[in-house]
Amino acid sequence: MGRRANYLTLADRKASKAVRDAKYVSSMRGQAQRRLTRLARKDKELEEMRTLPDTVTPPQQLIDYGTRAIPTENEFFQRAFSDPGTLDLSDCNRWLGIPPFISMQDDTPTHSPDYRAYTSNLKNVMHGVRAGLQQSMDAKSRTLFEKGQMNCLADDAGEAIARWEKAYKLREQGLYREDEFSREYEMLEHFLQWEARGYLTLYNMAFLSE
Repeated sequence: MGRRANYLTLADRKASKAVRDAKYVSSMRGQAQRRLTRLARKDKELEEMRTLPDTVTPPQQLIDYGTRAIPTENEFFQRAFSDPGTLDLSDCNRWLGIPPFISMQDDTPTHSPDYRAYTSNLKNVMHGVRAGLQQSMDAKSRTLFEKGQMNCLADDAGEAIARWEKAYKLREQGLYREDEFSREYEMLEHFLQWEARGYLTLYNMAFLSE
């Protein structure tokens, strides 16, 4: 007795595979994996920005922020990005605005393990939230690019770098200090990173694409 064939014909085998593939593509796991793949592709594109000549690049500080790695393997990132309904995001809105941030009363010492653990988790959640927002903005930018509306892309890029420069000045002025371990400092760094990522995408479309 030989092995029992799973498929009667090659056509049956192909049809079965097509059904499995379609189920995976439409599943939450398949959709999440595609989003993570797109993020990885974008990270690669941003990394290539480091090799551009100085005469056409944005400020080096912006490039450094924009090419920082994001924690795509972190559980909080993945949940905030792919399944935000499973998290309490009520503390996120105040960190999505342009710095300086509105401080809230928190009696927990900034050097305490509890404060730093919460801040670390918040950063990963915010990365996931920002990744989702950035994906939507990138889709709108691609639509403008496909329509040839380069002036609109250039205007958006100008607004993005203006926001980034304003926030970076706050960092230079020491409004929030790294050695204080404050949540505001970490969220300022987070803001600078994501504004830089968004700007580099716009910059690439508006000025470098042929």
